[in-house]
Amino acid sequence: MTEPQTVLATSVAAGPQKKSESRPKKILGPIGACLALIGKFLAKLKYILLPILKFGLPMLKTGGSMLLTIGIYAISWGWQYALGFVLLIFVHECGHLVAARRVGLKVGAPVFIPFMGAFIALKEAPPDAWIEAQVGIGLIMGTMYFGLIGLFVWGMSVTLGQISR
Repeated sequence: MTEPQTVLATSVAAGPQKKSESRPKKILGPIGACLALIGKFLAKLKYILLPILKFGLPMLKTGGSMLLTIGIYAISWGWQYALGFVLLIFVHECGHLVAARRVGLKVGAPVFIPFMGAFIALKEAPPDAWIEAQVGIGLIMGTMYFGLIGLFVWGMSVTLGQISR
């Protein structure tokens, strides 16, 4: 009869040890579940944030530098002049952008620098001087086209009496 008493004493001694081991599990279990839910939410959020970061940052770089340049020019010469001048620079830089893409070069979006102009960053070097000259010259016909549109708008303004000669 001594053997069952020994077994009983062993099982009673083992009981409290299991309760002390499960206490951290009870505390960390809900925290782990919350972290898993937050991780699942953030994993789904990446499908929204990655396209915004991929396409939004270049637009922010161009648009933000344009707005900054317009604001700085507007302080000196008024918002109408600032807007027209920055749009003129934008069209000019787009001529370089289209010319570079036409010859197969990878380029970045235009970035404006107040009182300096703007630039497009070539992501690869032109293979020869002829291609570099084509990009540097830009689309001459495009520039002349927009110049003719500008002359037409100016002529219409003078004809309608909006501005004086």
